[in-house]
Amino acid sequence: MRIVSATIVSGFLLGACCVSAQAADVNAFSLVGKWSISAPVPNGGTMITELTLMPNMKFTGSSSVGGRSFWTFSGTWEVKGDELVWHYENSSRPLPESAKIDVDRIVSVDDATLVLISKLSGKQHAYSRTK
Repeated sequence: MRIVSATIVSGFLLGACCVSAQAADVNAFSLVGKWSISAPVPNGGTMITELTLMPNMKFTGSSSVGGRSFWTFSGTWEVKGDELVWHYENSSRPLPESAKIDVDRIVSVDDATLVLISKLSGKQHAYSRTK
């Protein structure tokens, strides 16, 4: 996913309350909420990406480094089986037409963690639920 293309790859063990996307389709309601991920960047700073998945199937998000925002984005989202499909409608950075729809495989989701694998990069990203 382009949102986290430069973020850290983190792994988490599935807990007893996890939904394993490999075993069954994911309930979209389990993804609703605020999520955050952080990762080091080459200049020594930390990139933080925050996103909100809303029950009306819209999302908003932003990425920043050192407290300075460099990308804001929004659109709609949907779950198809074990995939999270992003439909970008607004972006503060230009997106080519081919990048306006993005797909991630949902590895797991629970009360604390959302683990996705980018179909674009193949990298795994673990988001933490925020309040």
